[in-house]
Amino acid sequence: MPFSDLEDASGSMLVLVLCSAPVEAYRLSYILPGDRFKVAVLDSLDRCLQCLEELPYLPDCMVIEQDDLAGGAAAANRAIATVRRRVGPAEMPLLRVVRGGVSLGSPSVTGRASAQGRSLATVPAAQRADLDMMAGDTLVAPFELTELEARVTARVRLRRLHQQRAAAHATLAVLRHLLPAPAFADLTHGTPWAARTHTDVSVLSAVLLDPHAAAIAMTGTSSSATVTAGQAAVGAGDGAGCAPAPLVAALHELFAAFDGLCDMHGVTKIGMLGCEYVAAAGLSEGAPEPLERLMRVATGMVAAAKSLQQQAAHAGLPSLEVQIGLHTATSSW
Repeated sequence: MPFSDLEDASGSMLVLVLCSAPVEAYRLSYILPGDRFKVAVLDSLDRCLQCLEELPYLPDCMVIEQDDLAGGAAAANRAIATVRRRVGPAEMPLLRVVRGGVSLGSPSVTGRASAQGRSLATVPAAQRADLDMMAGDTLVAPFELTELEARVTARVRLRRLHQQRAAAHATLAVLRHLLPAPAFADLTHGTPWAARTHTDVSVLSAVLLDPHAAAIAMTGTSSSATVTAGQAAVGAGDGAGCAPAPLVAALHELFAAFDGLCDMHGVTKIGMLGCEYVAAAGLSEGAPEPLERLMRVATGMVAAAKSLQQQAAHAGLPSLEVQIGLHTATSSW
C-alpha cells in the first residue's frame, strides 16, 4: 500500500531519494512543501532497499540520482533494475535525476544558475532512451523545486490511474461471467438495467446428489455407475471414501467442463446455487433454438460425467451423481 493511501497520511506523499554524494549538498534539492510531501534522502542503495523491506507501506515515488561522480548511468541503471526486481512500476513509480558530476559549490554550477529547469530536450534522443530505461521519467539538474514537485505528482497520479483501470478491468471480467450479455452490455454503456420479458427461455439445472456423502468413509460397500436420461452417475471402485483434496479436484474438473460446454453452445451460466449448477438459453436477442442448444449442453454434461466415472473407477473414489433437468417457459430478466 502506498504511503498516501494511509488514513493518517492526510494525502501526503512519501518520496524516497537515493542521492549521490555529497548528500549534504544535494539534499537541498529535495525540500518540497511539507504539507504535501514527506521526503527521505538516503545515500546508499542498500539503505533504500532496507527501507523498502522494513516499511509497512511503499513510498509514493522514488528518485534515483545519476551522477558521474557516483558511477554515472551504469550505477543508476543497476540501482533502478534492483529496485524494479522488488517493486513493479504499477506499485511505485521511479524518477531519474541526472547530474553533471560537479559539486554544487563549483564556479561552473554557479555560472549555470540561470539554467534552472533545464529540459531533457537538450539530451540527444539515443541518450534519452537509455535514461528512461525502467524509470518512468527523467529530470536533468539543476531544476526548480516546482518542476520536481510537478514531476512527482504526475507520476503518482498516473500510478493511481493505472491501478484504478486495472481494478475496473478485473471487476468487469467478473461481471462478464455473472451477468447475461444484455445486462453486461447495458452496464458497460452506462444504461440503467430494466427487466426484459423473454418468451422462449430454457433453463438447465444440474444438481449434485449429496456430494458430502462422497467424502464420508464407507466400508464394505461399492456402487455401480449408470447413465440414464437426465442423470449421470460416477461410480467408485472399492467405495473406500474420498479425501477432501481428490473430491474437490473432481468437482472442479466437472464444473470446469460444464463451463466449457456453456461457452461452446452460447449458453448463459447463471451460477452455482449450493450443489446446483444453473444455466439458461434464450436470454440473448436473436439466439436461435435455445432448447436445442441447452439439450446439447446436457448431453455434454453426461459425457463429462462418464469421463469422470472412468477416472474415479481407476482411483477408487466414491460415486458422484449428477441429476439434470430442463424447463422451458416465459421469463422476465
